Amino acid sequence: MRSTTLSHGTGNHKTAIKMGDRYYIPKPEEFHVGFRFERSVEASLIDGGAGNTWGRDQIRDYADFDRLGRNENLRVKYPDRDDLEELGWEVEHYDNMTPMSYSMRKDEMTKYILSFYGKKAEIRCTVPPLAYRCFMGTIKDYNELRKQMEVIGIIENKH
Repeated sequence: MRSTTLSHGTGNHKTAIKMGDRYYIPKPEEFHVGFRFERSVEASLIDGGAGNTWGRDQIRDYADFDRLGRNENLRVKYPDRDDLEELGWEVEHYDNMTPMSYSMRKDEMTKYILSFYGKKAEIRCTVPPLAYRCFMGTIKDYNELRKQMEVIGIIENKH
């Protein structure tokens, strides 16, 4: 499955780690229980590793906050197609083979559409004959998308 980066740039975040356009360094104020990120893990030479690798991790409880606030070996991936599909979105519209909008059905009548316009994202709800905007703004990672989906009521808060 091909992953497409939907948001670009690292904004005001400064880091010595060269990550390109797919990742950013999170600020401590972004942390919350359930926050998903990647951590740099030193690869063991016994395991055949050389240097550092990145492994997925998540904040499980409040005890993790202090430990993570001091750790600079963290990064967060901008949302990509894999993240969207994991949250239940399906490709709705392509532009030159690049997914530009996604949809999700909550029930037989209610359909949500997630569209990207550069760095901005919009979530619309359609319940025929009505259609309305639920969200318009920046969604810079999986965590923010999940949070907006919970606020709108698309999914349940699992924390």
